Amino acid sequence: MLTPLRVYSEYSLLESSLRAKVAADICNKNEIESIAICDNSNMFGAMQWSLEMQKSGIKPIIGSKLPLNSGFIWIYCKNEEGYVELSNLITDFYAKYDRKIGLNHLFSLKNCIILCDHSLSDDEIEFLSKNFEAYIAISRQKKDLEFEPRLFSLSSKLEMPLVAAPFFHYKNDEDSHALDCLLCIKNSTVLVEDDRERAIEDAALSNIASFDDKFSDIPFAIDNANAIGKKCNFMIKASSPKMPGSKWKAETLPS
Repeated sequence: MLTPLRVYSEYSLLESSLRAKVAADICNKNEIESIAICDNSNMFGAMQWSLEMQKSGIKPIIGSKLPLNSGFIWIYCKNEEGYVELSNLITDFYAKYDRKIGLNHLFSLKNCIILCDHSLSDDEIEFLSKNFEAYIAISRQKKDLEFEPRLFSLSSKLEMPLVAAPFFHYKNDEDSHALDCLLCIKNSTVLVEDDRERAIEDAALSNIASFDDKFSDIPFAIDNANAIGKKCNFMIKASSPKMPGSKWKAETLPS
């Protein structure tokens, strides 16, 4: 079964309605051993996701989607060092880089895996292939089918592996309408507008089994997705809150 890599949780604010417990139940039903969380420009849900998956006997994969020049990349932590690297990059994304990341900002990622897709230029994809553990993501969803010939060509030219990586934003097909409403709130649009951002039609996690057939002509893409799942071995553990230290001694206030 395909390891889901581009999964957005409810912490991708106004872009997903998928909750950790729901995702865990779907994984158990489909005998999925690991699943990634890859929210948009944040890791707010990483702890909840990680703990819920561990409780359900599923290996969590921690990642995030970030904008890169002309498009987007998806970054995954291979270990604790990778988690720190990605956390620092996201912090700098907001604090230093004015929400704009360039290729030169990625060199701190020594323990991470990067996915890219058609949203990047050929030169950007080639740069990633030469400098990082990077893969080309194929979704096999309607909105991306027209870009596949270019991605297949780049994969062959750069000897860069293809990975099966559909997008998942909600539980069932009927939830796509609810996501459409969230996107309207996000973009200050209304449902009757023709020219507006729309929910991906085939992004229900409950339908993940159908992608085995969609990738039947390139089964190695599913193998590569599962291989990434095996390479990522960082789990956030539950811990008690830690208060910051203080040089001041506690004093009894006068009554």
